[in-house]
Amino acid sequence: MINEQCVNAIHQGTFEFDCTSMELVRQKDIATAVCSGPGMVKQDENGRLTYKVFSGQCADGANTPLAHWFNPGKVILSDDLYLLKATDIHGDTWEVKDTLPHVGTFVPGQPFVVHGTGSNITRRKAFPFELKGTIIELTFFDDFEYPCNTTTETERKVGGVSPGVGSSFDTAIIELGGHKVLFTRKDKTVHIRLESEERDDPHVFERTLIESLQFSFAKPFRRASLDAWSGDTELLELSSRPMGTVHVRVQSPIKIISIVRNDAFYNLMNYYFRHIKKAKVSQWHPISMHVYTVIESSEASIDAQALGVSVAVEGMLNDAFGDIGLVDLEYERSVSCANDAIASLPIEERHRDRMRGAIKSTLSPRATERLRQLAADGRVREHHIRAWQNLRNRWAHGSRPYHWPYQKIMDHIQTVTVLFNCLVFAAIGYEGAFTDYSEPVWYDRPYPESMRWFQGATR
Repeated sequence: MINEQCVNAIHQGTFEFDCTSMELVRQKDIATAVCSGPGMVKQDENGRLTYKVFSGQCADGANTPLAHWFNPGKVILSDDLYLLKATDIHGDTWEVKDTLPHVGTFVPGQPFVVHGTGSNITRRKAFPFELKGTIIELTFFDDFEYPCNTTTETERKVGGVSPGVGSSFDTAIIELGGHKVLFTRKDKTVHIRLESEERDDPHVFERTLIESLQFSFAKPFRRASLDAWSGDTELLELSSRPMGTVHVRVQSPIKIISIVRNDAFYNLMNYYFRHIKKAKVSQWHPISMHVYTVIESSEASIDAQALGVSVAVEGMLNDAFGDIGLVDLEYERSVSCANDAIASLPIEERHRDRMRGAIKSTLSPRATERLRQLAADGRVREHHIRAWQNLRNRWAHGSRPYHWPYQKIMDHIQTVTVLFNCLVFAAIGYEGAFTDYSEPVWYDRPYPESMRWFQGATR
């Protein structure tokens, strides 16, 4: 199947192909096949990727093809899971990682059927020629709105005659980190294509792009497919269809009031993309993990959102601003003198250890001290800090249900979310527009200039 057919089949829930050969191997011993035979891969009625292996062979010396011994309550490690390798009738090889297959009825010496599920399936194949750079295309089964800046024109013909050209304002062409990015929409799916002159692992571009989308749109993203070309290799990854629609209460850093408004929105996305790509981390960037916490907590209760955004602020301060608010050398000498004095006290050693621990904790700057320093530098507002203290202290240490009016809780959550966004802006070096949800009227304001406009004001 060609790539577009595969993606459309996944979208419609009809993805299916037969395999001339399939084999299952343990991921900790990929050289030895546990079982093999012909089979099939298909989507079930819920959109999940499933497979069957019609096996007549079993690993040498094995009384059962797939023996699982797992302790209840223990997470199954990746090495204990299996890798499925499947060859379709066209000779292309597909892989399903992290799968836990099962066997129905097994009689030694008799053929048996192995079945299982997978969240992703991957195909790699040689490309006809070698690309100098990297191209990736992500497909999302989520018809979300994005700011547009380009018109798509479509010509239709009736009986060989063209009655005219139709146009739709549904495309965005932007630059992220010096790479060309194209947003298009088709059949209730959104396609994002990134073209780069750099040759890099396509998953690095994918991860950086999805992290940037997550922060800019303030919503979780799970791509349905990744189609990538890098060097002389083409990669296609397909995912099971996401179950249901995710509803979040958090607002995007720049409110998308109109799909026409785009410059400021994509400017912020560009800053975020460049910062994440420059870090060259092997997994998700720590900032993106805190962004994810803020978004995911807003899917649950208001209490979970209040706690989630409060903790995320502390996480940002520790990960992105660890060099702010440090004590000076004079204070360190004072602590050293205090420890010497404690050592000479005629008390039990366990009491000395407790005193030393209490004094040592003062060497680490508190979150409030870091926030005060950022406020003095014009990066956040005092109003934000007070809201965070009220919200964090009440929810981190337990709050009596319904003690606060819901409007007051939501006002504080909105303000602390703006504080979190401002911390991200400061960390990535962003300068530009943002939407200020900490005020009764949600105006767009310039960052960081507006942080100094209202210092000392209260909502």
